[in-house]
Formats: sequence, structure tokens, C-alpha cells
Amino acid sequence: MKSFSVSGERGSVSIFCALLLSVIVFSGCEETIVDTVPDTINSTKTFRNGQEGYYGCEDTFVHEAHPATNYSDGTLIHINSGSGTSAYGYLRFDLSYFPSGTKITSANLMLFFSSAAVQSIETSRVLDSFDISTVNYDTRPTSGSVTIADKTDEYRVNLPAAMIQEWVNNPDINNGLEVKMHNSNEVTEAYSSEYATDASYRPMLEINYEE
Repeated sequence: MKSFSVSGERGSVSIFCALLLSVIVFSGCEETIVDTVPDTINSTKTFRNGQEGYYGCEDTFVHEAHPATNYSDGTLIHINSGSGTSAYGYLRFDLSYFPSGTKITSANLMLFFSSAAVQSIETSRVLDSFDISTVNYDTRPTSGSVTIADKTDEYRVNLPAAMIQEWVNNPDINNGLEVKMHNSNEVTEAYSSEYATDASYRPMLEINYEE
């Protein structure tokens, strides 16, 4: 505090009291700043070829009876179970829409089938990198843990959010999904991302996230 030279004891006391009162009043009027954390916004993003300019879904199938054939240009994904006739579907979605670190809360894969007789399918995380345009039964990749989905009007598979999170944070390990029959001796066909008659039947990935 500055010192003031004032003649007389009373003058010094008066100025000291005035300065003290000013400090008290200023402190009482001081603005209080409170940091606020914005509310989390829960959002949903869907990915399907032809929807909102998205064409990042690749899919194909491989067939045991035709082990050297690639089917990536087909409009249907064959999924069979049975000795000598097994067929597995493969799908991969580009998730570059999300910045790394985006918090994923849940994810669902929707598939639409031309056959109504199928009761359940299995989806597995693909562990190896592979080329959709060249893969066949002999060169098919390995897959990991299984998620089983029961059929309703469509197949809606609840995918592990942690798996999608890993793909968002590190796109290089996104090798997609394998789809196969859960029960033996069943045959069906899912519409692929190339299906043109009705684009709403193409595979769709629905992701819920926070922003």
C-alpha cells in the first residue's frame, strides 16, 4: 500500500480508513467466474452405401464349393452352413467420419435377408487384413469372438462398443466382420452393398457416440 504524508494524526487515520473501506467494497464487488462443463450430446450416425454420400462399405462372401472364386461384385451375400457347402460373408465399414478419440457408446449392424427361414447368424471380428476384391475361400482371413443375433424382421446385431472404439482410434486394425450361420445345414442370402433395386436393403451400421 502506498504511504501518504498527511499532517496531523487525525488526517492519517482518516485516509487509512478510507483506503481500507475501498478495499473491502472492491472485494465485495469482485466478479466470480465459475467454470462450467458443457452437457454431453448423445448422437447417432448410420453408415450405408448411397446414404448421405457414403460409399465406404465393402462386402463379399466366400464359398467352400468354389474355393478360388471372389464374389465382391455380387448383389447378394451367400451365407451357408453344411459339409462342403459352407459360405461366409465379410463386411467392412469405413469409419473415418469419426475423429480419433470419439467416445463410442454402442453399435448395431443391420442386415436384410432374401430368405425368411433363417433363425440366427453369427458375427465375428476379422483378425487379419485382406482384400475384399480378391479374397476367396482358400485365402479367407481368420476371425475372433462371436456375437449371435436372432432374426426378427431384419438382423440387428449388437456389436461390442469397445471393438468399434478401437477401430475409430486406430483405423488400420479395422478388418471388418465375418458373418456365418449359427445352426448347421442352413442357407440364406443377405442383400449386399451393391444391391440396386432398393438401397434401403443394403447393410447398415448404426453407431451411437458422444460429442
